[in-house]
Amino acid sequence: CSVCGVCDHKVIKNVSSLQYAVSSKNQKSLLPTAYPLLPTHKIRLTFSKTDSLKYLGHLELVTVFSRAIRRAGIPIAYSSGFHPLPKIIFSAPLPVGIESIAEDVDLELLEYIRSDEISERLNKTLPCGIKIIEAQQISLKPYSVPTAIEATYLAFLENSPFFSTNGKWLNGLIDQLMTRDTIIVHKERHGKQKTINIRPLIKNLSLIDSNTIQLTIVKGEKENVRPYEVLSYLLDISNNESRLIPVLKTKVGGETITQTKAKDYAYREKSCL
Repeated sequence: CSVCGVCDHKVIKNVSSLQYAVSSKNQKSLLPTAYPLLPTHKIRLTFSKTDSLKYLGHLELVTVFSRAIRRAGIPIAYSSGFHPLPKIIFSAPLPVGIESIAEDVDLELLEYIRSDEISERLNKTLPCGIKIIEAQQISLKPYSVPTAIEATYLAFLENSPFFSTNGKWLNGLIDQLMTRDTIIVHKERHGKQKTINIRPLIKNLSLIDSNTIQLTIVKGEKENVRPYEVLSYLLDISNNESRLIPVLKTKVGGETITQTKAKDYAYREKSCL
């Protein structure tokens, strides 16, 4: 199976001639006789996920990269077992509906390929909306993509129904929120209502211009908060309404980029033309 995506495994299925040819005499000859090849190199890619591709879920994103890597002819290593999978390790999943220019993925390879060549080959096979920004060789030691303790986002109100020319009004709302000791929100998990305090998870909330909010969120020990939940509380709107606001993840680890560069990536660089 080449995992081309044609089969839905319900109506359209793979039919193997082996299932009709196997007998007790030749069963042993069909067993794997060699171990999978071990990876020799590891590379970390930083990529953007913008435009309509922001609506891809994590599993769909894994499929996109698996197919792009295969089309690009990159010698990816595979896991062992009866269902080998390509050794592709992503950072924490991005919430659906949020754009990003700061996503990371690690690839384990069977042979050395220059970082710039991998970027070039993958960018030719990835769909419009996903672009490799940076590639670097890293140690092959069994370290996965580091879990970010914080992430920075930009929310562009000027591209939403909540556009306002009154920056002072928005600054006042931000000041009120940041002076609070507790911010209680209600979440529903598995059909049960849960009340949590999200204030300790908001490291920074500021106004870059009259309609651009910068938000830094830290990872909690038990609970996490999403940008839309903070925007919903700040603007006193529903979670569904807050999703009408374009949000861009700009960096992990507390670092960020300029507003001009963020807008450039979010609205001009996502064209594949």
